[in-house]
Amino acid sequence: MNDAHQNTQSAWGDVLNSQVKFLHAQIAAAISMVEKQGGSSELLEQICSPYYKLLQGIYEDDFPIARAMECSDLLLQLEGTALKSHTPRISLIGTVFSSVRRQVGDVAHALCGVMNGGVLPKDVDLGLSAFAPGSLYLGFSLPDPTVEDENGERNVLGTEDPLYKATREAIRTLGIISRRINEGVSPEEIEKDWPDPRIRDTTLSAIQHLAPTGRAGIDSVRLGGRGVPGADFTQLTPDFRKRVRGWIEHPVKSDEVEEFVGVVREIDLDLRRIEIRRLVETVVEEIRCVYPRELAAVAGKSLDAKVKAFGKVDRSADGKPKMLEIQRLEIVGAPSAPQTTFPDSF
Repeated sequence: MNDAHQNTQSAWGDVLNSQVKFLHAQIAAAISMVEKQGGSSELLEQICSPYYKLLQGIYEDDFPIARAMECSDLLLQLEGTALKSHTPRISLIGTVFSSVRRQVGDVAHALCGVMNGGVLPKDVDLGLSAFAPGSLYLGFSLPDPTVEDENGERNVLGTEDPLYKATREAIRTLGIISRRINEGVSPEEIEKDWPDPRIRDTTLSAIQHLAPTGRAGIDSVRLGGRGVPGADFTQLTPDFRKRVRGWIEHPVKSDEVEEFVGVVREIDLDLRRIEIRRLVETVVEEIRCVYPRELAAVAGKSLDAKVKAFGKVDRSADGKPKMLEIQRLEIVGAPSAPQTTFPDSF
């Protein structure tokens, strides 16, 4: 946990504890005064009622939020009309869970260069660390490798495992880039600090998915947690989502063109992204691609099929192709496995 977060959480906890002690002292003083003056129980109830109400609010609302901040590597605060009730729809919460796991997993796999990315394996999967009503606070945390699971088994991966470290770094990267976008940095500055085109595009795409559409009754998502640098939450809104979407419409800046042949293993219909793997005669085994709207029909039929993709290519610092902006897409082999797609945004 970084010092800013630790200090913020400690300060908030100290304030809450001080408030509780003060209210209990006030109640005790009121009881003593009423007893000395021979007052009735009704009078005592009338005097103490405001203090009891304040205590109830602290215990029911403030302490759960403080605990969520303390326990969560990634903490989301969701606000909107769909969350005015203390019993939000399970389908909505389920969509948030799926999206968070997917987006963090995508960035983690991109950071450590693991193929067949997506949802994290059990040993590094995010767990629900906190649930606090109000707006709606959902906290997610990485598992503690030293703690036994429900079957009495210890995590086979340690904290030094590349994917475990990449998942922690993914949470940090999502937080840093989100905050910097909110601060008004340019796409060029993000490109300079995150030069790998695959990592950059995967992270920006994940942030775009985490930002609300505004259509599901969620108007804003505030992102924080002990794994996210900075003491303050970063607010993601539908306008924020549109801004990021504009950045990733045409992610490839190079004019170099190349053709790739491989199998489409994943597709994001919303962001028009496909992952082509099992590439033929290339130095890499997979490449991330973006396709234009006019190729949406053929792209939608390409999942698990062998394709030939031609377009502008972006490379990493070591010269390896990492991102392809497709100009021509052709299916050259039939699909060979059940189709799966990225989960919808909320």
